Amino acid sequence: MFEYRCRNTGLEPFHCLCLDCFPDVHLFGPIGAEAGCKSIDDIINAIQNQIDYFTQLKKDGYKIRMGDGVDSLEIIPPRRKGFYWGRCKTCGHHLELPKGTQQPTRCENCQGVKQGV
Repeated sequence: MFEYRCRNTGLEPFHCLCLDCFPDVHLFGPIGAEAGCKSIDDIINAIQNQIDYFTQLKKDGYKIRMGDGVDSLEIIPPRRKGFYWGRCKTCGHHLELPKGTQQPTRCENCQGVKQGV
């Protein structure tokens, strides 16, 4: 029986966290509700945070494409031969890794410490 494996990690797609198997998706929802905004200044800060986020993605060479829903975009990292984009299993930080290697359980960003806890 044919069994599909990720071309980056060799894992089954549902066990793989690479950005090809599970692309990052940005959902555009009501800004005030998703950011917990209670004032106009909170909304301005939430919008500025989104602008900063997309500006950094652009600087880093990321691209976007339409997601599955009308309010979503898939975030596509830049490609380099022999490498793939994965995530740290602890904090989710994007990592460029050599093809055939597994994604780490910690990275320089988190040092193995769960973020937001």
